[in-house]
Amino acid sequence: MTVSNFLDFFDSYYIFGDSLSDVNNFTALDPVGPIPQLNLFNQGRFTNGNESEGVWVDYFTNELNLELSSFYQGGIASGEVTVVDGINFALGADTSGSKNISPLDEFFDLGLTNQVDQFVDLVETGIVESVDDSLIINWIGANDYLDVALTQPDTVDTPEEITDFASQVVDNITSSLTTFLDLGAEVIVVPNMLDLGLTPLANLNQVAEVVTNLSIAHNEALETSLTQVREDYPDVRIIEVDMFDFSGEIYPEFENNTEGATETNLYPAPFTPVNLDPNLFPGSLENYEAASQRAEDFFWWDSVHPTTAVHELVFEHILDTITGELITTGTRGDDLLIGSNGKERILGFSGNDTITGGTGNDTLIGGAGDDVLLGESGNDSLIGGSGNDLLIGGPGDDTLNGGPGNDTLVGESGDDFLMGMSGNDLLIGGPGNDTLNGGTGNDTLVGSEGNNLFIGSPGSNLIHGGTGEDTLQYRAVRRRFEFEGTPELFTASSPQFGTDTLINVEFIQFRDGLFAVSDLLS
Repeated sequence: MTVSNFLDFFDSYYIFGDSLSDVNNFTALDPVGPIPQLNLFNQGRFTNGNESEGVWVDYFTNELNLELSSFYQGGIASGEVTVVDGINFALGADTSGSKNISPLDEFFDLGLTNQVDQFVDLVETGIVESVDDSLIINWIGANDYLDVALTQPDTVDTPEEITDFASQVVDNITSSLTTFLDLGAEVIVVPNMLDLGLTPLANLNQVAEVVTNLSIAHNEALETSLTQVREDYPDVRIIEVDMFDFSGEIYPEFENNTEGATETNLYPAPFTPVNLDPNLFPGSLENYEAASQRAEDFFWWDSVHPTTAVHELVFEHILDTITGELITTGTRGDDLLIGSNGKERILGFSGNDTITGGTGNDTLIGGAGDDVLLGESGNDSLIGGSGNDLLIGGPGDDTLNGGPGNDTLVGESGDDFLMGMSGNDLLIGGPGNDTLNGGTGNDTLVGSEGNNLFIGSPGSNLIHGGTGEDTLQYRAVRRRFEFEGTPELFTASSPQFGTDTLINVEFIQFRDGLFAVSDLLS
């Protein structure tokens, strides 16, 4: 997906999660605490690197040229900070529930539960105006599993206990997803759990097998849960990103992958500040950049956090997965492209293509050739491109644009907008209050049921209002037109627009006023 495609697809972006996605949130709450250490995690990231090359979110925002505000930096809820492209709520050490495994938990209400509550408050107060065209990414759960394996190992000692605990974590995540969906979210990305058994922390504390099994149980429960969510919300797109297999694939690519770049092999207790290796990491901000460069061949920066080199690969994997789910592109030949549930964009390219959108708010683009575009349910955007195209919106408030050629546009039910562009087009609104504009050419416009608005354009057009009170709008003054006929069937003529034949049109809107047809003919 190109940058322009992504920016066309979404208006705003919201990130939820833990230290893997945290950008300056944890340091805002605990600027002088030991986690993250200022000489280990620079510029508020739980990795090496900086704001341009830090965690995967940094690569994401830089690639798309986005400005995301960090929620816990403050000022968003009060309106002091203007939200430009979205908000990052991800907080280091947060779990999927209402717990944070750092000392901050004693002083604040934290965890994913709080992240979601803060987001809901912003929506309800109008600071976040709408989430309909937003991309939400929710990646969390690692702290739940590492914490329980290290501090309460006897509670995840059997396969049944592992399954039960993973189900609790997934239930928390699912609850957040349904909250987002009930607010109007249409696209949510949910990365699953990477293999936590690969972390140096798990290996050196001899819990690698347990956390690997927890990771597997998490992903199995998550897949089952997401399937149910898709059934309950058929018009949205839930995208699962496979991080487990991906982490296993890239792990061998790093020469140093069994220990963190900044640590010795000593772990006196879980989640205590790391022991810096003075031979590799001098422990000073002045030498931070050099130490970061020396870590290029390391998978882990410390005991649990990947290096920025890994984060770059994670970003690419997430972006590729989203692209594959949301964008379908045809060939130069005659393609049959069928969409699925949820929001997506399908591009026919050249050839005589047939494109079906499925449920959700879809964008279908035929391209060159004589194409058939079927929006089906949802508020769809159909663009025919060049050629003689057939566009059928289906249920929902659809936008149909025929493009050059002699096109047929059918809105069907809903309040639709139909634009013929150039060519001799046939536009049929269907039930609903539709807007029909034939564009240049000799067009036939049929309103059918509802109170429809017709836009006058050059050409000799036939306009049939159907039932309801319909209005024809000319961007000209009344005195430039001549009228002849009866209120049920009459003509409107002008040098600029030509001669239109009108059937069952009740009103005409000019620049200088709205007139009843009966008054114009009297």
